[in-house]
Amino acid sequence: MSLVSPSTDNIDPPPAYHSTDRFIEDDDTPAPSLSPYSLESQEAASAPLVLTFEGEQIKKCTVLAPGGRTVFSTVSEGSTFEGCRVLEERLRDSQGNVVATFIRAAKGSDKIILGDKAPINRKSWMKPGMPFSRTLGHLSYHGAEYKWVSVKDPNQVTLELRAESNKTLLARYRDSRRDWSAPIPRVEIEKAKIEIYPPGLHMIKMILFSLLVVELVREDGAVGVMDGSTASGRGKMQGGYSARNF
Repeated sequence: MSLVSPSTDNIDPPPAYHSTDRFIEDDDTPAPSLSPYSLESQEAASAPLVLTFEGEQIKKCTVLAPGGRTVFSTVSEGSTFEGCRVLEERLRDSQGNVVATFIRAAKGSDKIILGDKAPINRKSWMKPGMPFSRTLGHLSYHGAEYKWVSVKDPNQVTLELRAESNKTLLARYRDSRRDWSAPIPRVEIEKAKIEIYPPGLHMIKMILFSLLVVELVREDGAVGVMDGSTASGRGKMQGGYSARNF
């Protein structure tokens, strides 16, 4: 299954987006009609779709829709690519089909495979951000340009995907962290989540896969993709493990 071809994955959007139409992820098809919807307020139309990551690492987790249904999963496996041992990080849909693969090889030779397309260099697919900026990487999708940026947040790793042209927010990712509002001595962990806003609902697969790539590279501290200050942030989606770090 490709990121660049129509998808029939039926991911339930938030209540503001319920209709009789099937959700189609494809820039080349018209967006589903926005009526009729049961909107309780004007603000409901801008409510994001919130997906939750169940697992200790973003490369080995399930992605849950509201209500707890598994809609995606990530798998990390050792493999051989072009005669070399590599790690293959895969995003799978709810049927187990591979959406895309991130091949982590020797430094500077990482590859991206979108569906059944030919491998391409990771840095060609996601261009590095400028030094000393908060931009983690730039990518193109169906003729539009987007960028992942690191957001200043003292409590957790927060990343946002925005349109290059007008800075429109498409998605916001927050990693797993302890909920400090819970009364002591109770320890509660907020699971990692991604909020996907209406402008990004047509490209959910691309958002999730590009997040997988940018977060794994960020964790590795690869300054060839991002600046030193953001690369040094070692935030990981550690689930219950996070509580032992406080």
